[in-house]
Amino acid sequence: MKILYITHFFPPELNGGARRVYDLSKNGVKMGHEVTVSTGFPSHPTGIVPEEYRGKWVVDEHIDGIHILRTKKFTTPNKGFFLRVLNHLSLAISAFIINFIRNTKYDIVIATSPPLFVGFSAVLLKKLKKIPYVFEVRDLWPQQAIDLGILKNKFLIKIARKIETYFYKQSGKVVVVANGSKSILTKQGIRADKIILIRNGVDLDNFDISKAIEHKLDLFKDGDFIVSYFGTMGASQGLLMVLKAAKILQQKNVNTIKFLLAGDGIEKTLLVNYVSENKLSNVHILPVQPFEIVKDLYRLSNLVLVPLKKNELFKHTVPSKLYEIMACKVPLLITIEGESKSIVEEANCGFFSEPENEEALVNKILEIMKLDNKHLSELGENGREWVENYSNRAKHAQLYIMELMGINNN
Repeated sequence: MKILYITHFFPPELNGGARRVYDLSKNGVKMGHEVTVSTGFPSHPTGIVPEEYRGKWVVDEHIDGIHILRTKKFTTPNKGFFLRVLNHLSLAISAFIINFIRNTKYDIVIATSPPLFVGFSAVLLKKLKKIPYVFEVRDLWPQQAIDLGILKNKFLIKIARKIETYFYKQSGKVVVVANGSKSILTKQGIRADKIILIRNGVDLDNFDISKAIEHKLDLFKDGDFIVSYFGTMGASQGLLMVLKAAKILQQKNVNTIKFLLAGDGIEKTLLVNYVSENKLSNVHILPVQPFEIVKDLYRLSNLVLVPLKKNELFKHTVPSKLYEIMACKVPLLITIEGESKSIVEEANCGFFSEPENEEALVNKILEIMKLDNKHLSELGENGREWVENYSNRAKHAQLYIMELMGINNN
């Protein structure tokens, strides 16, 4: 089967959506299928395009058997709503144009959202080239933008809702990554039999945890209890709560708990300024780290945070980093109610603290720090065992392919 996967994000970009597309595509190739990933020149989150892509409109690449078709798009840092909308729309347009004018015949198109606008590329290819398409929904947009106050204009909300509904109706199937998303979409009128659950997970081949590079000694002392977060520093994560917790601990003269954050996003400047203004010596904020380094830093952490703001929608959200942390055999602390909390409880791999409550976070970290290393190690082992059984990307790819082979044009 020939598969076209349209995505805004792809490695070397480092977010969860990029990893999902790469892992599923690589496993699809291993199964004997031809996979083309249509994406843009890498620029997220900085807005800076690497030198080798500048001045070009189209670049063909091959990595791990995947054909990567990169096209030019409007680039901007991951800041500012309307500039990001232009960034998203430009990729949707360029991806459609290149795949329309080329003569490659595909059996199926997958458009993965967010951003929502990739659906335009897939719908146009469906109508003009008669290729059935699947709409993959990693996060529910525009609902998440509305709930977070990013999208407030009633007219724009109405337009975004109509676009979202249109993409669902035009697709042969709608793929979601969490059970809660399926429940929400059925309430919006999408038939339950049209929705497929293909969870996030990890490609276990990428998580050889037998070795870790020693980065720890550069920033920390022996005996420090390292609490880390690596990923997007955006409106959803509520990372200011983490820094407020660090401030409380510093005021309490708890000097052994240190916070390590790495990443980028629309709130990073706010976070950096808060650390500086409050002279937080127990917080280190690093730039975005390569995927290989992040895995090592997970392993060198005592506890890894998976935070999200208090929001009804997030009860139905399972961040992809949850599975990656579990694969690294590290205990985690989530501030997410609902489905994510249930997974952590089922796997017995970590702890829960109330969202957007820095006092509760401080108390929970102090409580965890008192536990013996054997207990924390057992939690890490439990997480690894759970992802091996339930969140293996190779198994997910097999299920995905089986579903794709049964899809016809509407």
